[in-house]
Amino acid sequence: MTVSGLVDRFAGNPDAVREFLQYEIIRSIFVKSVEREMVLKGGFAMRALFGSERRTKDVDLQHDARRATLSRTQTIIRTAIRHATDTGILSDVRVTEPKQTDTVARWKIGGRTSIGSVVNLTIEVSRRPMPGEDCLTRVEMKPQVASDGPLVMVDTYSADAMAGSKTIALLSENRLALRDLYDLDVLISMRAEPPPQMIDHLRNQHARDILFTKLDMMTWPLFQEQVLPSLPAKVASSITQDDFDKMKIRVALTIERWIADPPGAAMRTEASDCAGPSP
Repeated sequence: MTVSGLVDRFAGNPDAVREFLQYEIIRSIFVKSVEREMVLKGGFAMRALFGSERRTKDVDLQHDARRATLSRTQTIIRTAIRHATDTGILSDVRVTEPKQTDTVARWKIGGRTSIGSVVNLTIEVSRRPMPGEDCLTRVEMKPQVASDGPLVMVDTYSADAMAGSKTIALLSENRLALRDLYDLDVLISMRAEPPPQMIDHLRNQHARDILFTKLDMMTWPLFQEQVLPSLPAKVASSITQDDFDKMKIRVALTIERWIADPPGAAMRTEASDCAGPSP
């Protein structure tokens, strides 16, 4: 499909425009970077791994700080943003760089569709050492929109590493994001299991107390506010409060099992190079 065709097709759907831009940025990043230099994580990794239906405004990546400088990170991302915005799918494009440090680099992109709908998205790159190979995988990503677009191979956190990351996020005392609950339920349905060493620090009573405190705070009205708008309308309308309550029970029982002290935990000698990636 031509760019003019995309502009006409997506003009009334800012979510589709955002996703087209996200995909074009990701495609450019992985064309320019070498294998395992850049890794996709977070909500967009969920879409790459499973075709998760939850949309996200952010693209979260990790760039191996041991292999490349901040300057290289900036060059790759700036080139990718320019490639995506040069398609002309947005007008009045604004790109800012609110944070540029050697540990975190962030870009914000904004603009309008041809009928004036506002579109905003964020690209954030964590520049820390890459986790071990057992925490990474390489998948073929196809755009959810513009289905005739090219495929691209992307490096992402594995499903197991994502499960560990989301568990850490759910049990964070200063965070209440119901997307963590939804994503964990997807990961559980895919039979993901966090690498043991990744969640060893959660094998204690305090973490178990946080689990049930946080789940009590995750109410149906909050889920309606935070998660349902990020799902396709047909999917969102099919989720009832009863479904939500069952989701909480599934996640609670699974995480309780994951963080239970396994027999001989103190004697475990197996190791994992998985770091605790941010959600």
